[in-house]
Amino acid sequence: MSITGALTPWALKYKVWKKRIGWRLYQFADLQNAAVLHAASPEEVDNIRTLGLKNPIALIPLAIKIPPGKSCREKSRQLRTVLYISRIHRKKGLINLVEAWANLRPEGGRVVIAGQNDDGFRSEIETIIKRNGMEELFFFEGFISEEKNGNYTGKRIFLFCRPIPRISVWFSRKHWLAGSP
Repeated sequence: MSITGALTPWALKYKVWKKRIGWRLYQFADLQNAAVLHAASPEEVDNIRTLGLKNPIALIPLAIKIPPGKSCREKSRQLRTVLYISRIHRKKGLINLVEAWANLRPEGGRVVIAGQNDDGFRSEIETIIKRNGMEELFFFEGFISEEKNGNYTGKRIFLFCRPIPRISVWFSRKHWLAGSP
């Protein structure tokens, strides 16, 4: 059974009452009965053990499929793009990104936010962007399919934001498909 960030302290506190009920009714037993648990990072192994699960754990990073001919180097330096690919969710630390960008205001830079809007959080991010007068620097792309992915190969910077260290550690193949670490 693959955990994929579901047992991080942050995830367990989000909508905590629903999680506690589910944990007691079936989730803990389901996890205990799994032949092996899949963790994508050492931090995820720690989260599993902290919850008292004694199952064998397979520590295997998530698979990455890099399309042939894709380069991790940017072809043009005329416009620096920071690409954020993930859900638009409070957990992901987008407020930190917007506030940092407001403080730095790098010349020739823009931010592309690509991901689905969770719980209406995009409107909160847009409000912060407007408050800082950065509407021309931030672009929302929505969900990126594999066919749209080619537009972002080789971007200068790829971000995976977290509000505090260790809020959640699991890795998305989207980071690598975007052509930037």
